[in-house]
Amino acid sequence: MLDWIKNNFEIVENGWINENGDKEDALTFMNNGKQITAPVLWFCSTFIVETPPTLESLKSCDAENKLGWHMHFEAWKEQGLLN
Repeated sequence: MLDWIKNNFEIVENGWINENGDKEDALTFMNNGKQITAPVLWFCSTFIVETPPTLESLKSCDAENKLGWHMHFEAWKEQGLLN
C-alpha cells in the first residue's frame, strides 16, 4: 500500500503532527476544492488491502464510513486511481 500511495499522491515529509507532537509523513490531495491531509502510516494501517486497491476493498475496511473516507475513495475512482 505504501508504494501505491507514494505513486499516486503528494507526500509531505513531516507533514502531520500526531497527538504526541511527533511529526510523520503525510499524504495530501484535493477533494471538492479542499486539501485533505492524512498520516501515511495511519492510512496504511487502517486501510489494509491488496494493491492496487479498489473502491470496494477500501470501503470494506470501514463499511459504516465512521472515518468519513468513502467520499474520498469515490473521488479517487472518478479520477481513475481506483478500479
